[in-house]
Amino acid sequence: MKLETKILNILKEYYNSKIDRVEFIRQGGCVSYAVKSGNAELFLKVISNAFIKTAIQSIHIQEYLIKNNFPLPKIIYTNTDRAFLEIDNQLFVMYEFIKGAEPVLDENIEQIGKLVGRLHSLMNNYGNDLIKQEKHFFVDRYMNILKQKGYNDKHLCEYIEIGDNLWNSVKDLSYGFCHGDLHRGNLLKTAENKIYMLDFDTACFAPQLFDIAVMCDTTDYFNFGKNEFYHTTDIFNRFMNEYSKYNQIDFTINQFYDFIALRHFQLQATIVEIYGLNCIDKEFIDKQLKWIKQWQNQYM
Repeated sequence: MKLETKILNILKEYYNSKIDRVEFIRQGGCVSYAVKSGNAELFLKVISNAFIKTAIQSIHIQEYLIKNNFPLPKIIYTNTDRAFLEIDNQLFVMYEFIKGAEPVLDENIEQIGKLVGRLHSLMNNYGNDLIKQEKHFFVDRYMNILKQKGYNDKHLCEYIEIGDNLWNSVKDLSYGFCHGDLHRGNLLKTAENKIYMLDFDTACFAPQLFDIAVMCDTTDYFNFGKNEFYHTTDIFNRFMNEYSKYNQIDFTINQFYDFIALRHFQLQATIVEIYGLNCIDKEFIDKQLKWIKQWQNQYM
């Protein structure tokens, strides 16, 4: 039986018998589908067994935020009033479909700063346990990957020293709720100028500066440029003018820059965990080390 047909039968049984189409959209940490019932459109995420624990945490967070009128796509509940299905070691979660586009950062950064400030403030009162992310998540996962790949000892030592110094710079920052993957691709702006937030699957308890750094980073991931350094700084200042009206955290500008460098360690490890050890090679690893060193030289 074709996979889409199997999914369609599950949705007809547990959600709405009038659902008539399931169309593949993309695959990453989960598989996404467009679901159609006549003229109505919905959005389905199918999450593999490896990510079920974090996905269930994400659903509980979304339910809390929706109850507090935070702009998220609404969860579509099953015909037995459940927020998700767990079938064949997979999690099925359905959402309303919202038509929109990724917001342009320069045009919307103040609105985004307000949105993230509201998010962090609301989640300070969440009360439930969150997965805590510390040095292993931000630094050591990637170092372990480089060791598995037999990466050059001299350059590996450089990576380890830089990673340790970066972590020592930010480790004592105040912890709180973090979205965990708060780039502009996880925002959706509608024609009515409302911005929705998406994808809470990597939500965690970590320094809240992590979210701010990811959102305000406008650099090219592979090629360092001074103009992008200054643009990132300008975006950060505009973002914080609104964010700080809703949530207060203490940090220095250099700690913000350090977190952008840490993002390269963290994101590269996540990419390898999803796509496998051979998705990066020595040239890629060398290029990232060069980028991080150039970035640090710019602000230090």
